Amino acid sequence: MKNLKLFLFAIGAYLFLSSCCTTKVVYCTDNRPVTYPKNQKCALKAYKESVAGFEVNLESTIQDIIEIGSLTVGSEPKLLREKLNNESARHQDALKASFIALSTDPCMNSERHYKLVESINKRNYDLQELRAKLENNGLETVKNYLYERGKIEGKAMKEIIDSLKNYYGINTKYPETLDELNVNNAILTLGESRLDYKMTNEKTFVLKFAGEDYALGTEDDKIYKGTNDLIQ
Repeated sequence: MKNLKLFLFAIGAYLFLSSCCTTKVVYCTDNRPVTYPKNQKCALKAYKESVAGFEVNLESTIQDIIEIGSLTVGSEPKLLREKLNNESARHQDALKASFIALSTDPCMNSERHYKLVESINKRNYDLQELRAKLENNGLETVKNYLYERGKIEGKAMKEIIDSLKNYYGINTKYPETLDELNVNNAILTLGESRLDYKMTNEKTFVLKFAGEDYALGTEDDKIYKGTNDLIQ
């Protein structure tokens, strides 16, 4: 009976310890140490912990924008609210997938993961700055933010188009997918769900970008077409 109790205690202790989420360290082929969650369950827990403060900050910022919208007749506050929600959802989805990928293959995914973590931290700081500006100059801040975001998105799209041109110049054909280009940050900025790229043949492509409505297949889409080395 005593041995049975000891055995059950040992099993219980093992289950308790194995349920605790810890990290592991692996040394990659270039002697680079990478810390990563020990499994996917721990990866999801680490993700939730990493975005907890960001979600609170986002919710507070959205509430401030709603209050500004209730005092104005313009569409800018609603547009900014939708933009922030969509952008934040994209960043969080990408970060969640990155935590899972890190737990599966830490050496392969660590660099991209750390860049995403840095990106979400910067976004959290940007939200804090935005809230401070909203308190002092509500509607004008909303308009300025939308204007600046428009410039950032324009720059990201230009990066993708330039990369397509360079790819064609080197290979005399267009890539089958945007994944073949080194434009991950630009895609993250714009949102993968807002982009629809199709290579119709090696010499032509069509790239659609969802506009302010964030929905592909509407009149708000911006369409780029490539034929040989000409992109319009």
